[in-house]
Amino acid sequence: MVLLLMQDIFIDVANRSPADNPGGIPFKLATEACLAGFDVDDDAVIFEEHFVCKSLSAWYCASSDTEGCTVYVQDERKFMFVNVLIGSRVKARFKLRNSSKVNSTTAAVLSLLLLLL
Repeated sequence: MVLLLMQDIFIDVANRSPADNPGGIPFKLATEACLAGFDVDDDAVIFEEHFVCKSLSAWYCASSDTEGCTVYVQDERKFMFVNVLIGSRVKARFKLRNSSKVNSTTAAVLSLLLLLL
């Protein structure tokens, strides 16, 4: 969200000629305020490198080769690594877009959910 404000102000400078702008020197002040924020509503952008499906049952029907697959389930708002051996290392990349002009820092919280397919 961005808030723009334009205001006419008059500046009085000491020791200047009172005949020159007796009410003060006109000046236009422009300000802009915005809130930091991430665009978190577009799942297709955030999870563009992964399979995105509406429901887990829809993914079960569409999946055939699930070896090392990653999937984001929209109804449950869950990201899953599928068929990964315990103790192995896996990576995933997500795209977070800062939708404002303000620098932002984010932290991610991951929790383990064991789902046997």
